[in-house]
Amino acid sequence: MNEKSTARRRDSFVGDAIRVPAWAICAGLLLPTLITWIYFDLVETSPPIYQKTAYGIGKGLQFALLVFVIGKWLRKDFARDFLHWSDRTHATFGLVSGVLIGLTIIGAYYALLLPLGLLESVSAQAKQKLSELGSDSPSVLLGIACFYAIVHSGFEEVYWRGFVFRELAKRIPPTVAILVASFGFMSHHVIVLAKYFGYASPMTYLCALGVAIGGVFWGWLALRSNSLLPSWLSHALVDAAIFFIGYLLVFG
Repeated sequence: MNEKSTARRRDSFVGDAIRVPAWAICAGLLLPTLITWIYFDLVETSPPIYQKTAYGIGKGLQFALLVFVIGKWLRKDFARDFLHWSDRTHATFGLVSGVLIGLTIIGAYYALLLPLGLLESVSAQAKQKLSELGSDSPSVLLGIACFYAIVHSGFEEVYWRGFVFRELAKRIPPTVAILVASFGFMSHHVIVLAKYFGYASPMTYLCALGVAIGGVFWGWLALRSNSLLPSWLSHALVDAAIFFIGYLLVFG
């Protein structure tokens, strides 16, 4: 594929009409981190009902922001993002990349993390968190895994690549926009990872760096393919691999 066709796809995905105001983009960047901080740190010692309420309200606000932005400014973009296939090559690339990244994560688990005992604390924390949700059965974890791998990964692609990254790229160079959006995507994961590893652990920041690299890759894939479907496929398979490891940690 030549340089001109790549530029056309990039311009088609990003567009040039600035419709979403700056305050909405800033809210999109910061809201997930604020929600995660409230849930994992601020109400950490509160009764489970308060934790669930805080999480539900936070996620509801994030979803409401996305629905508002799409409904008011991005209706046409949203329809195109999931109905448009630039070509089968990108869909295949999304699938293959997801499989390869997922296998790499699982391989790292068996080759490094498990033998070195780096996930022992994570196992205990994961069991506790699942218990707080009201059950410690494999079926509950499977249900959560399916939701996050299939539905939530799609939500994140729409949110971070279809909304935050694309609107940033209308104001700043796409390369910079990818980095900024990926930093926002990474930042709330730091809080989640610190819950399991601790803020002093290098594992928190090493895994967070992996999240940021994933954000850069999926942003690049959306930009190149002019579609969110390939990045969604890749993201879903990576999340499935992570939840597979989560299953092993809790029930293995």
